[in-house]
Amino acid sequence: MDRIPARPDRLPWQRRLERKPPRDRAKTERHRWLQRAAWIRCRDYKLSLDPLCEDCKEAGELVPAQQVHHLISREVDPAKAYDRDNLRSLCLAHHRIRETALQAERGGRS
Repeated sequence: MDRIPARPDRLPWQRRLERKPPRDRAKTERHRWLQRAAWIRCRDYKLSLDPLCEDCKEAGELVPAQQVHHLISREVDPAKAYDRDNLRSLCLAHHRIRETALQAERGGRS
């Protein structure tokens, strides 16, 4: 039994391209920035200086930090992207809280 193509006007490789969802340019740029060697070194250095979540430490808890947060977003002031005074070591929970608050301020944009 012969197969009838889904759309005879398209070749198989063209149908594969149609199925790919459109990329979100902002997320792609953010992912590329997070993979930069300079950011990875800066992040690792900050976590070595402050291995505990700074928000938890202020509350009297000792929780290991896993994320580094920019107090002033790198999109707002790119000059402060690697400034250690602009970085804060946070646990996953506190980082999620801060990122959610920032997204709400921006109007839901990533």
